[in-house]
Amino acid sequence: MGSKIDYSGNYRTRKNGFIWLIKNKSTKSLILSILKIVILRIKNFSGFVYYKLFKSGRTFLFNNSKYTYLIHQYNRAFAIERTVEIPIVEKKLDDYFGCKILEVGNVMQNYIKSSHDVVDLFEIGKNVHNVDIVDYVPVQKYNLIVSVSTIEHIGLDDLSENPQKVSLAIEHLKKLLLKDGELFFTFPLGYNEYLDKLVFSKNSGLTKSFLMKRISVDNKWEQMNFNDIRRKKDSFVYGKPYEAGNYIFIGVYIK
Repeated sequence: MGSKIDYSGNYRTRKNGFIWLIKNKSTKSLILSILKIVILRIKNFSGFVYYKLFKSGRTFLFNNSKYTYLIHQYNRAFAIERTVEIPIVEKKLDDYFGCKILEVGNVMQNYIKSSHDVVDLFEIGKNVHNVDIVDYVPVQKYNLIVSVSTIEHIGLDDLSENPQKVSLAIEHLKKLLLKDGELFFTFPLGYNEYLDKLVFSKNSGLTKSFLMKRISVDNKWEQMNFNDIRRKKDSFVYGKPYEAGNYIFIGVYIK
């Protein structure tokens, strides 16, 4: 998703952040803001080095397959849910190598080499179409559509202020698939209440649903039983007890 000033260091890029600060801050508050950013970046870098030195090579299980946790500095992937999201989605991309692929939200190319189409309303990048996903009409349909921690922002953080827009977006994505095509998306529970209720409803329209839960302060994850978690859906809180997402929903739709 697009660029915002985010002092937590999570998810959003800080494109033109210093220009924004200079234009909108007094001298004293500007200095304090810059110091906060510097301290945050030092903290983030030291955390990344720690994970790189002492946590490299750790693995987790998803659907009985073993994956290696991602340790990457960009957007603090080493410390949040992207440590599992990126490896899972990367494997899905590998499964569809040579096929027509679309990504919603410009995420994967920040971590791996990619050449597939991307739709992102705000960010500029290789093969990125800056258009609202509900308005996107491709020349050709896709074998695979993926999205990593992006759809929860639709209707909340895209200036539309329409929570129901995310359901329209999902239905639109289904229409962009070829026959037997697959929609595969991940997002953190607890961020978008409307989306949480949608995917847990019996009328979600999804073919399969999976859940991952963060279980430790050092960012270990495990897969949970979907029916067990369904009964606890009201307890999802974004950012507690750990940073960012504590539960990850993985949705699959096969046309």
